[in-house]
Amino acid sequence: MKREIKRLVSVLITTAICALMAAQSPGGVSSGLQVWLKADAGTSTTTNGANISSWSDQSGNGRNATMATSSKQPVYHSSVVNGLPAIYTNGGPRFLELDLSSIANGEFTIFAVTQRATSNIFNYFIGIYPGVSSNGNLSLGFRQSSQSNLTLPTGSSRGTITGYAGANEPATAMWTDYSSTATRRVTLTQDGVEKQVTGSGGTITAQTGIGQIGRGSNTAGFNGYISEIIVYNRVLTSTERNQIQTYLAVKYGLAASSSVHLYYNEPGYNNDIFGLGRDLATQGLNVTTSNSVSVDDIMEVRNPSSL
Repeated sequence: MKREIKRLVSVLITTAICALMAAQSPGGVSSGLQVWLKADAGTSTTTNGANISSWSDQSGNGRNATMATSSKQPVYHSSVVNGLPAIYTNGGPRFLELDLSSIANGEFTIFAVTQRATSNIFNYFIGIYPGVSSNGNLSLGFRQSSQSNLTLPTGSSRGTITGYAGANEPATAMWTDYSSTATRRVTLTQDGVEKQVTGSGGTITAQTGIGQIGRGSNTAGFNGYISEIIVYNRVLTSTERNQIQTYLAVKYGLAASSSVHLYYNEPGYNNDIFGLGRDLATQGLNVTTSNSVSVDDIMEVRNPSSL
């Protein structure tokens, strides 16, 4: 009898944990979620400076990012953006592989929080390798110091941004989407200012190959820190994008524009915005210490008594 009770309790606990994980999604947006990689969960190690062999997908789809070869594995860093961990890739030699086939031939939306460590050209943090046309496969990131870029077989969208700032380079949030009937867009938020470039959409050439984290559609890749990557297989609504941008802003101390932030509405003050928040049930969010990621920040908020 006792054994059966213990077994029942174990099943109930496991079911509850699985239900909680299934209920969580970035910004509470679950429809179409394909990949959710966040460095504060699912990494094969939490030892600062150690190599990462796997990064578990938190979407529930099992699209884990892995690399078996030790010399090619990214490095785990325990405190990078707003005190949270990130993985470090070094411009191509260190990267992870994953299944991105669910967005290879159709519409998508991708979000990422990264921090560059160099002004390298072709500084791409996600892609599908190898390319199938002269334009290449999916590559998202920074084409050069002052240019954001989304490359697809149908062409590229390149936006002008603030150039790489060396030791003062802040973390940034970038999102991109691609519509077969409308446009492709790349938007980078730098200290509360959104910088967007729009290109034409259209039917996408079939992309075969393996997905990469820390690289684009070739062997060149991202030199810097990757905190979080979120992938959907559809174009999100503006409301849904705002939910995810707010989630990322609160979590990483990023100053999202007041036009998209769900909890901040002071249009005259867009810089150095940060806050605390907790929503474990829907977003897995628990920010109890925070400061602005801007290099001139002078304040930190921690240990709320009623959160």
